[in-house]
Amino acid sequence: MNILSAGTARQIDLSAVVTKVQSPAEARSLPVGTVVGDVHGGVTFSDRIAAELERRSREGWCDAVGPDGEAWTVIVLAKH
Repeated sequence: MNILSAGTARQIDLSAVVTKVQSPAEARSLPVGTVVGDVHGGVTFSDRIAAELERRSREGWCDAVGPDGEAWTVIVLAKH
């Protein structure tokens, strides 16, 4: 399931977004394809967790819009 859609603004299915990651180990254990994010510019994740998520991503953090127009910052895990 692709929760991000192409277009002028990426739309996001909020039911599929992981909003809490407690440790770098948990970030490493998430499956490929997981979308992690928040509405705070990604700052709810510690630097160590954010770095692990970035290592596992191809595109890094990106902006997305929820169905209600709320701005999210998300990252898609593409590798182990």
